[in-house]
Parts: sequence; C-alpha cells; structure tokens
Amino acid sequence: MNIKILGNGGFYNEGLAYNALAIDGHVLVETPPDILQSLHSQGMKPSQIDTVYISHNHGDHCFGFPFFFFNWLYAEGSDSHNEKQAELVIMGPKGLKEHLGSLMRLAILPEHQYLSEF
Repeated sequence: MNIKILGNGGFYNEGLAYNALAIDGHVLVETPPDILQSLHSQGMKPSQIDTVYISHNHGDHCFGFPFFFFNWLYAEGSDSHNEKQAELVIMGPKGLKEHLGSLMRLAILPEHQYLSEF
C-alpha cells in the first residue's frame, strides 16, 4: 500500500494544505477546499481517482468536493458533451450524500443535470 500525504493542516492552520491522503494513486481520503492544488502539487490528476472517502462533514474535509467532482468528470480530453464514463465511488458517514448535494447546489447552478445524483 502506497500512502501519499497531500496535506496535514487542520481546520485552523497557518497556510498548510488541509488534511488529505491518496492511497495507491486512486483512492482519495478527504476533499478539503484546496484538494485540486494538493493533487497538482503531487503530480496527480483528478482523473486518476476512482474512490473518495470523506470521514465527516466538516468543511476542511469536504468543501472541495464540488470542484474535485467537476474536474474529475470533465477530465482532460473531455468536454461538456463528452464527459467521463467511469464510476466514482463515494464513501462516508450517514447523511454524506445529502450534505454533498447541498455543497454541489451552492457551487454550481441548482438545476445542473448532474445534481440529480445528489
């Protein structure tokens, strides 16, 4: 098992990347606000991820999910009419789906077609 620490800062920190891990290059643990920058700094792309685990619904663990999701969905070579066909497994505590749905509706237009999953 290869674990890459993408960040180790907590909710209050002085400029550190928020807590996140990548396991074996395809499992992402936490999606903090800076997850795209953290992945990029380690030479990783959202398109490499097939599983996301979010431990709880605090902002420093999930506020980056909407931006991660759309970067994952529209991976390089894709556009709004040719989105990724792979599946993204999302795991976490009870109520996570509803919580992520609320974040998605705040981040983009509430009537966006992909929000029907949330």
